[in-house]
Amino acid sequence: MDSPILRKAPIQILKENGIDYLYRITHKKNLKSILRFGLLSRNLCIEKGLAVEEIGDTEIKERRGMTMLPYSGLRLNDYVPLYFNPRNAMMYKVCKRFNASNLVVLAYDLMMILISGTIFTDANAASEVANFYYRKSELEKFDWKIIQSKDWSLGGITFREIKQKMMAEVLVKERIPRKYLKKLICNSLESVEDIKSLVKGKVEIEVSEGMFFY
Repeated sequence: MDSPILRKAPIQILKENGIDYLYRITHKKNLKSILRFGLLSRNLCIEKGLAVEEIGDTEIKERRGMTMLPYSGLRLNDYVPLYFNPRNAMMYKVCKRFNASNLVVLAYDLMMILISGTIFTDANAASEVANFYYRKSELEKFDWKIIQSKDWSLGGITFREIKQKMMAEVLVKERIPRKYLKKLICNSLESVEDIKSLVKGKVEIEVSEGMFFY
């Protein structure tokens, strides 16, 4: 009789590929709501009438709003998206638009991938190269070397597929509870001072200049 295939635990797969947290980029103005209600999907924010400081591209948000996920019957905007690699093209774009001092990166516990109904993509979920995965064991199939790349260009040439794969996502239905938020990452001590009174010591705050673009 053949031996059963031993699969790695999903969190082990992530840690072995240098992933200690899952990330979301947001404007500092959204922290109060996130600390109170958790991180909500775009559609749930609209349903609850929550004011959100939008940082994403309008055209992309509209495309995500129309993108239906296979099997789930829901659209991308019904999910909360997180990144494996936060220093990606989205980060570059919003840093240029808003300045890094106005942004904060939310770092979430890897345990949240165990939330029922969580879906994974191996590229930007709204791109044509993205594949959707519904089993956590399928994380072994991901090209982690590309996803964890530091850059998406070489010799001034942009490689679109690398750019899209660096934005691979974890999609959580509707809401990520506050308990999974482990730390906030800012670009400077000045930015930390801006949010200290709001956070009130409930979440660790860290400075990482290298996570942002300037």
